[in-house]
Amino acid sequence: MVLKSIKRKFYYLFALVFTATILLIYSVVIQPLNCETTELVIPQGSSLGYVIDELKRCKCIKNGEYFKYLMIITSKDTKIKPGTYDLSPVENNYELSNLISTGTGEMITVSTLEGWSIDEISRMFFSKFDIDQEKFKKLCKDEEFIESLGISSNSLEGYLYPETYMFSKDFIYSKNKEVEIIKTLVNEFKIKFKKASKGRYSHDLEMHEILTLASIIQGECVYSSEMDTVSSVYHNRLAIGMKLQADPTIQYIIPGPNKRLYNKDYHRYKDNPYNTYSHNGLPPGPINNPGFDAIKAAAFPAKTDFLYFVAKGNNQHHFTTNERDHINAKNKFLKEVWDKY
Repeated sequence: MVLKSIKRKFYYLFALVFTATILLIYSVVIQPLNCETTELVIPQGSSLGYVIDELKRCKCIKNGEYFKYLMIITSKDTKIKPGTYDLSPVENNYELSNLISTGTGEMITVSTLEGWSIDEISRMFFSKFDIDQEKFKKLCKDEEFIESLGISSNSLEGYLYPETYMFSKDFIYSKNKEVEIIKTLVNEFKIKFKKASKGRYSHDLEMHEILTLASIIQGECVYSSEMDTVSSVYHNRLAIGMKLQADPTIQYIIPGPNKRLYNKDYHRYKDNPYNTYSHNGLPPGPINNPGFDAIKAAAFPAKTDFLYFVAKGNNQHHFTTNERDHINAKNKFLKEVWDKY
């Protein structure tokens, strides 16, 4: 009798668990959807929480926690793809989770290049999404907005990471597209900076200083293979209190495209804090938006004794350890370089 009672309780418990499991599966996975809106727009960089809020707004899901657990259990929570999705053929949560994690939405590609300035980036996004360029540039100088992004700077120059981004085709109709674009680029910067610096540095420079140095390296180098050596020159100069004397910082001060520099250019802007010929140390901030290799080189310079380098005319540089050798290298290479201008 005792054995039969135990079996009966076991079967009852099994039936209860089985029924609860079926109900849970129905609620979480196959519960029919009845979306009021048939189009779902997921911007670049959207989190699972953002997507769930949008699905609730569209009345597609009743319980956000169920959908959240489904995405996590199926490892799709980190695979959300931006795009514009047609929800009309979607019948349940499982199909919905597949849809937004496979990237079938219509997209527009936007590419920004290493070394571009805020102005150049704003022009690119204007050409794609007709953004308000003045609003974009003003936001990049708005210290309260910058602080809200977790950045300690008075400008976002340097923090708009150069990359190829994907935005939904309907992003052009977004009311806050300037804000969303900036947030997307800054979030990408945070990810890439952490990876490039490995969360640590081989010296005492802080993030803003590394980024500032990286922007100078980006302005100097065409080939990434030279970047850590160029970085070593600047680190060596900083260590002994020698002026950086970096031409890209002078080009940054002078309006318009890069041009041949003369002695008058170095002296005309001697009071400008970005003039590394007249001011010691790093300039106040980045002079462009550097890429991964430049950031990595700034964080981890090569170990050299070099204090000088000069362009050779083939997009590469000749490095020297003393002023005499540097002057000889300038006499050899510099005339050929400037003859091209």
